[in-house]
Amino acid sequence: MTDYKRLTTNNPKNNMDNLLNYAYVNNKDVYLRYANGEDYKRLVDYIAELATQKGCARTADDIMDESCGECDCEVEILNIVAIQAAELRSRLCDIEDKIESGELGDTKQAVKEFAERLKSMFGQSMQYGTVRRCIDELVKEYEK
Repeated sequence: MTDYKRLTTNNPKNNMDNLLNYAYVNNKDVYLRYANGEDYKRLVDYIAELATQKGCARTADDIMDESCGECDCEVEILNIVAIQAAELRSRLCDIEDKIESGELGDTKQAVKEFAERLKSMFGQSMQYGTVRRCIDELVKEYEK
């Protein structure tokens, strides 16, 4: 699907690109594009620095060993959210690569086939009208 606009990039060009790609995975480590005045900072190092500032004696190794897992402070929440963002970005990047290479096939055709399967499942039941409207909207969106 050639008209798909990627959300992931390794070279952000604007604020939105930076926002969507701020936390990322590199060699099985999570990095932040910018933190504490440094570009490309490892998340565990940043979290260890923040924990130290908050009076918590956690090292980067402690954080890698998940010894902060029982904590619910804002530093640990930031750690969890950044890991989640990096993991989801990594998975989306893989999908976007497959879309661009055509490995996923014709996405528009797949949506149409899925819509037809749903129509055959629901037939003329009471929900048919609602389902039909949702399917028609979905198909219209992918035909743009």
